[in-house]
Amino acid sequence: MPPRRSTVVGAEAICTFFADIRAQGFRDYVVDLGDVFAKDASLVASGRWALRGLGGGGPYKGNWLNIFARERMGWLIAVHMWN
Repeated sequence: MPPRRSTVVGAEAICTFFADIRAQGFRDYVVDLGDVFAKDASLVASGRWALRGLGGGGPYKGNWLNIFARERMGWLIAVHMWN
């Protein structure tokens, strides 16, 4: 959930969210995978992220966590959290 906004749900809304970040001038988004493990019928992945802002601001850095759920169509992201 972006700060002061509602939860982003669905592929189109997620694409719009990240397009808005790029439109604000944020670039050079880097995601590093730190750990992956299985838990029940899910996969849990975590790591670090970084990006730069307008005029070379940043880098901004943080952590991320994804929980993948096995569905008929394959693995889907059930939870995507980052700070």
